[in-house]
Amino acid sequence: MCDDLQHSGSSGGSETSTHRADRDDGTRTRSANSAGLDRAVAYIEAHHGQRCSLDTLASVAGLSRFHFARQFRRATGYSPMEYVARQRVECGKRMLANGNTSVCELALSLGFYDQSHFSRVFRRITGSSPRAYARSHSAAASRDR
Repeated sequence: MCDDLQHSGSSGGSETSTHRADRDDGTRTRSANSAGLDRAVAYIEAHHGQRCSLDTLASVAGLSRFHFARQFRRATGYSPMEYVARQRVECGKRMLANGNTSVCELALSLGFYDQSHFSRVFRRITGSSPRAYARSHSAAASRDR
């Protein structure tokens, strides 16, 4: 559906390079946490239409819930669940611009509980309602033709 999701707040591998795991000798390396966070981001992208929990993402990353949440926020600037919501809204924006899907169908396909939940999250992140966004982008597309 939205295979081209971009990492909002992340520029590929460079952001996760700030993660470091402690080694026994007191030095720090980025390998363990970075790989775990990369796995979690890949999981979010592959499963953006499904509900996912902090427990699931932490398990995918191979970290405790609290350590994962702390490391994820440090890498992306967002909590894991806020990152998931932002990825879903970005996908929704692209689908709304295409104009082929109703807001209700879109909300459910993106893993939101219902249209109201999607609309609240969409408005919080973008500043406009999904319908207004779709109207403005379909009008812009028709002017460009």
